[in-house]
Amino acid sequence: MAPEAGAATATAGQVEDASAAPLAVQLPEKYLRESPYDVSPWYSQITFGFMWPLLSVGSKRPLTNGDLPPLAEMDLARTSTEKHWDAWNEQREVPRKAGRRLLRALWTVHKADFFVSGVFALLFNAMAVTSPALLGPFIDWLSDDDAPDATGYYFAAALTGAALFSALCVHTNLFMMYRMGWRSRIGLTGALHRKMLTVSAGSLRSHAEKMEKIKSKKMEKIMKKKAAGDGGKGGPGSKGAKGGKGGKGKAAGKNPATASIYNLIASDADRVDMTMRFLHSWITIPSIIILIALLMARVGFAAGFAAVGTLLSLLQFIKHLGKKMGRRRKKTAMATDQRVHQMSEVLQSMPTVKIYAWEAPFTEKIVELRRAEHKSIKLSQRMKAINMVLATSVTSFTALVTFAVYINGEERDMSIADAFSVIALINVLRNSTQQLSMILEQLPEAFVALKRMEGFLDLPEVHSLAAPKIPADQVRDGEELVHVDGASFYWPSKEEKGGDAAPPVPAPAAGGVEEKKGDEAASGDGDEAGPAAKQPLIAADKGPVLALDAVRVSAHRGQLTLVNGPVGAGKSALLSALLGELESVNPERVHSRGALAYSPQEPWIMSGSLKSNILFNADYDEERFEKVMHACALDVDAEQLPNGVDTEIGEKGVNLSGGQKARVSLARACYAVVDVVLLDDPLAAVDPEVAAHLFRACIQDYLLGECNVAVVLVTHQQQFEPYAHTVLKLGLGGRTESLVTQTPEPRPQSPPPTPRLARAHSTGFARKESEDDKEKKEKKAPVALMQQEDRATGQLTWRTWTGYFAAGGYDRWIFVAIMLSFAQAVQMFADFYLKIWAEADDQQNPLLVGIYSVLCFSVVFVSLVRSFSFYSTSLRASSFLHNAALASVLRAPLYFFAMTPLGRILNRFSSDIGQIDEFLSSVLFVTLYIAHNTLGTLVLACVVVPWICILMPFVVYILWILRQFTSRSIRELKRMDMINRSPVYSSFSSAINGLVAIRAYGRAEQVDEHFQEKLGLGAIAYYYWIVANRWVGFRLDLVAAAMVASLTFSLAGLKGSIDPGLAGFGLVYIITLTAAFQFMVRMSMEVETFMTSVERVIHYATEVPQEAVEVPNPNGKRSGVTLRAPATEATAVEARAPQKQGIDAEAGIDPSEVALLEVGDRWPTAGALKIDSLRVRYRHDLPTVLKGINIDIPAGIKVGICGRTGSGKSSLLLSLARLNEIEGGHVYIDNVDHQRVSLQELRRSLAVIPQEPHIFSGSIRFNMDPFHQYKDEEINDALRMVNLTGTVEHESQQQPLTLDSEIETGGANLSQGQRQLLSLARALLRRRKIVLLDEATAAVDFKTDSVIQRTLREADGFHDATCVIIAHRIKTIIDADLIVVLDDGNVAEVGSPTELINQGGVFAGMVRESELQHGGHVLRRLETI
Repeated sequence: MAPEAGAATATAGQVEDASAAPLAVQLPEKYLRESPYDVSPWYSQITFGFMWPLLSVGSKRPLTNGDLPPLAEMDLARTSTEKHWDAWNEQREVPRKAGRRLLRALWTVHKADFFVSGVFALLFNAMAVTSPALLGPFIDWLSDDDAPDATGYYFAAALTGAALFSALCVHTNLFMMYRMGWRSRIGLTGALHRKMLTVSAGSLRSHAEKMEKIKSKKMEKIMKKKAAGDGGKGGPGSKGAKGGKGGKGKAAGKNPATASIYNLIASDADRVDMTMRFLHSWITIPSIIILIALLMARVGFAAGFAAVGTLLSLLQFIKHLGKKMGRRRKKTAMATDQRVHQMSEVLQSMPTVKIYAWEAPFTEKIVELRRAEHKSIKLSQRMKAINMVLATSVTSFTALVTFAVYINGEERDMSIADAFSVIALINVLRNSTQQLSMILEQLPEAFVALKRMEGFLDLPEVHSLAAPKIPADQVRDGEELVHVDGASFYWPSKEEKGGDAAPPVPAPAAGGVEEKKGDEAASGDGDEAGPAAKQPLIAADKGPVLALDAVRVSAHRGQLTLVNGPVGAGKSALLSALLGELESVNPERVHSRGALAYSPQEPWIMSGSLKSNILFNADYDEERFEKVMHACALDVDAEQLPNGVDTEIGEKGVNLSGGQKARVSLARACYAVVDVVLLDDPLAAVDPEVAAHLFRACIQDYLLGECNVAVVLVTHQQQFEPYAHTVLKLGLGGRTESLVTQTPEPRPQSPPPTPRLARAHSTGFARKESEDDKEKKEKKAPVALMQQEDRATGQLTWRTWTGYFAAGGYDRWIFVAIMLSFAQAVQMFADFYLKIWAEADDQQNPLLVGIYSVLCFSVVFVSLVRSFSFYSTSLRASSFLHNAALASVLRAPLYFFAMTPLGRILNRFSSDIGQIDEFLSSVLFVTLYIAHNTLGTLVLACVVVPWICILMPFVVYILWILRQFTSRSIRELKRMDMINRSPVYSSFSSAINGLVAIRAYGRAEQVDEHFQEKLGLGAIAYYYWIVANRWVGFRLDLVAAAMVASLTFSLAGLKGSIDPGLAGFGLVYIITLTAAFQFMVRMSMEVETFMTSVERVIHYATEVPQEAVEVPNPNGKRSGVTLRAPATEATAVEARAPQKQGIDAEAGIDPSEVALLEVGDRWPTAGALKIDSLRVRYRHDLPTVLKGINIDIPAGIKVGICGRTGSGKSSLLLSLARLNEIEGGHVYIDNVDHQRVSLQELRRSLAVIPQEPHIFSGSIRFNMDPFHQYKDEEINDALRMVNLTGTVEHESQQQPLTLDSEIETGGANLSQGQRQLLSLARALLRRRKIVLLDEATAAVDFKTDSVIQRTLREADGFHDATCVIIAHRIKTIIDADLIVVLDDGNVAEVGSPTELINQGGVFAGMVRESELQHGGHVLRRLETI
């Protein structure tokens, strides 16, 4: 049971309201109908004039997605995906080194654009060389009084034309390269999604495990340190022996590949995008050669040769450093993957984390992973700093060597004209080397990303057994549709590549199989515990793992094949094999005909309406739909929903109960027009009456009768065996224990189900309505289920900036500012010293050379200190924000995770944190560097040529106007881009989780089409962000060209009235100044763009609703720097609306004024429970789900809670742990009001076995005891009591289970029953006086159920505890001391089982229904008590 998703919480800034009134400022309709790029004239395309209408609207109000025009056909996400997919398939079989095939595929797609953009890049670099080349002759003309006046104007016109043509070329090139990178990211993301739909679940997991193994090696030192610090106990990363694989295995468990694949699209694709923008930096190499040639022309061959040698040596070192950065980037990516993977796992398991009060250990674990990532990023950024400093210092050292050789080797001294020319050439050379260093830095990192993506794209594809529906004229009653004759199946090996690993050797086909015919089916009452201890629990680590050994089964049209067996026998693995998800050792023994439908044991629910979940892209047939709704007992549920079948269902069905999710999944299988339906225990999650209805109305009447399909049903409920045509019993190791063909008994006659069969579901918003309720409902809009993505609009708030700088530390930022100014001063003095040197009488004086040498090395040293301090501070700020957001999210109440999609939360901790780590720090550093450079150059230029100051205010004003006009649109476009990515990530994650079902229904193509639509919608904002940046950049460069024109033509007109030396010196720096101005403006907007990620993370750190749980400050000693008041006091957050708890809430008493009680570690000592007038809702804006419950439970008794689906059973259990909102009444535990006990102490005092067991990756020990509070002997005792320990004999091998044995993500290498037993052992270990079980036996067979019940009665940790048990199986609670029957949030009946049976009420009816199913075993069990 999961709480309902609901309305959005408050967000930072204004949130876009889709329902707002029509916007006052609208775009022309034609502009929104077709791509403006396609219909614009050529001159508008090259000047980006088609962006004017959008920017004009954006300057007046915040842009919305509806304002964005459509894209050109060549820019559509579908087009990019097809091109990249086809190119990859062409290159896939070509033998090349890792990463080269995908690189070749990218070349195939983009080579035309690469060549065209390369032409513009070449022209731009030619103009960059032309300007300094013309500067020397222009200065010579100024110095020559006899030169013709017209020549000066020619030079001025040439310099102006070079600036204008340069602006045109550079922005055309940048637009094409940015668009190329964007297309690559979109195309690769689409290709990865399409590939994922073709890869088996086992292969995905094997790939993820391989990546995890690599990461584990990198993290081994950290884990060893942690283990040492924990006294030698195994932590989450502990490794150990693995046992055999059985049960659900890989396909049915939670997919551990989610985080690994998620990072491919969230991080690696972005890395490729960023790198492709600067691919044409290689063109700077010929520019550098030309510049060197010009230097030689000025200073001679010897000095030029020395310059070349120095330059090549430094560039070679930079290249070497770039390779090291690539290796470091690979390690950083692994650390990021591990952190995101752990975060994803914790978010998916939040109900267990909350109810066990495990926020603290998981906070520490994730923070520890962040520290490792922080350390790796820090090393990477230090390499980046060294690279940048060397790149900017290359020209200084080159100048030092050049002038030293020139002065000592040439016969003439260095003139002022030579100095100015060399300075100008050096400035261009500096920019060229910076561009070159940038690509040398990013190429290794991008290649690492390409290799990771190529490794995934190279995975073997599944051989699905799904086929088209058999035409009606070819259908034959009783025809065999599935035939497996002694086939063996295995999971892909972790070491397998491309599916070529040698399969395991199976046993003989018929060995050990007992095949019976007729009515010889053996039936048992299920009371005796089977050999659960002998089940294969965890798979061996080497070689393919045999999941099913010589299995035999068949399915015929119109007949039921029932599969049962003990926990871990491989029942679900059999269905996976029939779906083609397992590899067959002998595929010739497997035959299948017709279309398939599949209902997994863990239902896959998509985010969408109830109707869309059932249709699953199929055509709507009203009559068929209504029949399916009735057969699956969903018709009454739909009537209770706010919008009926069109009601939104949250991600993973968060607003549905477990039984409802199972029935929705079953309804999807029923609605599909197929030949074979595979059902994986859909009856386990519902109560007996609903289970009986589903079996009769859905399976027997509808599927077998009306639809005439073959049904393969996996179930633990043996009472249905007599009605099956074939019964397959699997034994340990996946062997066929018996195969019985029989004549099914006729369907028993029973009255039709009552309208209360499927009562309103457990979220509380769907309840039985009175006439007054219906009238109110018509007047009130339904509550939103999922929170809309928060989007702040307008300018970044001052709080965002102060929050970022506070996170880094104000003292550190002040030091960074000082070092930035000091480094600029040293750099400028070193440049100015060249003029002093050139004017010296004795230029060969060694002292002059020595001073300049000292200045050059000082520039390097000070720049390194500046860069190291900046990157260290910015990374410190990033980690602080990450940790603050982490602590805030883990302190959030449970309903927050129900109303917020997992992909949205992960987006904060992956994409946003990555943006802050990498991109924001780099862009902010460049902005501050250019700002100091610009300020220093402006001051120097004004000192040299004072009249230049007259031009500055006008230039600054124009630049400011341009920035203000465009910055709003650019900022909003970036915000929209970040928000629009979340649905893409969520859709990707959802497809991974439902991968098997998607292929079973043959819906891969439609799912991919739906993903392409989301991908396309998510890409539009980014595209127009690119164009908007080019629009403003082009116009800023036009302003720079205008300044060059005004200055050069003024100098030509003022010839003779100004000193040529001062004019030349001023011209050099003015050219630099104008370029720096426009670059600084562009970079400042980039900073605002990436600061939106800071804004989003700070929002999670400060605005997420909080519970009063104690989470240690993850920022350690920096606890004084907070973004919100910490909720360490239990009353701190409970006092906040709507978190107000029910301590006389109706009387208006503020909970913050009620003192908390210190109850101690041993509380409760008895376990008595008294529930007094308890009223509960999931959230303040949702209906009440418990409406005045009164129950008195003495200490030490066993209480069974039963009732129809949605009656409030799970709500009652959640209220005992205060996981929902108590609006009135009290719960007393040992006479202590549990609302006066801190949440941490309350939840630690309970032992809970939830409906859905959440298992974490890591060791058995960590899953049992993440706090390291218990001894190994105690943990082993708990495992032994639930029969999850010992030695397993399988395939003649002993496979020991130890505390260090690894559990994979979500317990994927355990069956559902095994995960539940581990959850039981976890609760048993706590030895609490109150034990809560929420449908803990729903997914296990009756023998395992008996083990659990015997453990509850006899185990040391349970036999004297108060046990509150929710169960659909009456047999599970028939021996309880007290029975509580709930109905629509009220207590319907209370009493002992015997009393309630004698009364003949609701419980008596449930017992009679169960008796029909179990053949008298229920009452016989009651008689033996």
